[in-house]
Amino acid sequence: MQRDEILTVYEAGPEAVITLIAEQQKVIEQQAARIAVLEERDKLLEEQRNKNSRNSSKPP
Repeated sequence: MQRDEILTVYEAGPEAVITLIAEQQKVIEQQAARIAVLEERDKLLEEQRNKNSRNSSKPP
């Protein structure tokens, strides 16, 4: 959000600010959940990439 958009919400009053913050919090929570999923996927892919015939039970 740009400064002028924030000021417009501020000037609309406390309820508008509360609504904006609640919406932003929801977005943050969704992004945090997505980041956790992606970090787990990254970890699994790194482990898979680091395996080779010497440290894996599978032949080359």
